[in-house]
Amino acid sequence: MREAQISPSAGGFDGKVLQAIFAYARSNGNVLDLKELVLRSATIEEDINASGIRFTCPVTLDTLFMKGVCNLANTTFTKELEMKSMSFTAMVNFDSIKIEKGNRETFRTIKHECLRLNNKIDALAYYAKEMDAYGEELGDQLQDSSKTQVRTDLFILNISKYTNRHGTNWWLPLLWLGISTGILFVLYLCSVDEQILQHWFPFLWLGSSAVILFVFYLWSVDRQFSEHWFPFLWFGISTVMLSVLYLWSVGGQLEHWYLVFEFINPTHKIIDLPKGKGSSGLDGLSYIIDLPKGKSSSGLDGLSYIIDLSKDSSGPNGLSYGIDFLQRILSSFFIYQFIKGTRKYSKDLG
Repeated sequence: MREAQISPSAGGFDGKVLQAIFAYARSNGNVLDLKELVLRSATIEEDINASGIRFTCPVTLDTLFMKGVCNLANTTFTKELEMKSMSFTAMVNFDSIKIEKGNRETFRTIKHECLRLNNKIDALAYYAKEMDAYGEELGDQLQDSSKTQVRTDLFILNISKYTNRHGTNWWLPLLWLGISTGILFVLYLCSVDEQILQHWFPFLWLGSSAVILFVFYLWSVDRQFSEHWFPFLWFGISTVMLSVLYLWSVGGQLEHWYLVFEFINPTHKIIDLPKGKGSSGLDGLSYIIDLPKGKSSSGLDGLSYIIDLSKDSSGPNGLSYGIDFLQRILSSFFIYQFIKGTRKYSKDLG
């Protein structure tokens, strides 16, 4: 593997030197397999054509003034591409460029060049990548600093990233709106029905057991599972939600499913369940969990765990109002993120 570091202080270079480097890459199957390529502090008058070349080495472009046409279409950078103080005065083509890793200024430079060419669609994509790179910078700063401002900025960036891709995605906030509303609606109804709420242990046990088993399974497959925490969180939430939904359906509360459309409205009134034969609409209904007969796991014989769903609900309580308040905040936020995503083409990218 060769290393190329080219700058005027090393004897000067121009576009012909770059053309020679790219000619070598084309003779090598369109692969530039140097150890590192560093180009700094120069003015390039000639046209540069690097289209279709695969750079398998880190590339640094520092303080280059490109006066000729620059064609980087269909290029691939498998290692880091770092641009600093780049200036393009003529036509530049970034179509279908693939960058595995880049610094914030790299994506900002490409974004501004896309805007200069009135290509706002690609500019939006590079704006999102610029924000991701900024988040990585903040993450690196956290290792050397405990400043509250850095943590706050990183928290805000992550919320923006995972809810609407920094204002460029409209369906992600709708997905989060549906998930949060579904979970909180079920929890709200369970808080109104004290007979379900007071028997929280089966939900917790089923959810935590499933999460623990799932974590151990993935750990046996991939010891790096800690880097991919989101599936664990989602699996745990889904399991608990399905458990609550099951017991809720046993109690007959599914007949009130239409109330979710009122619950999703941030300005809704506090919801109470329709009165009838008990909170579940049924008389004398019990849900019984039988442990195995004989010597049970608890050391007891014939133990049954009974959830009685036949009593009247007490209506909304303190917990109900707390869940309702959280739903209003989340619903308002995700609707706002949805609106931002649908207006991405009118977004000012600066």
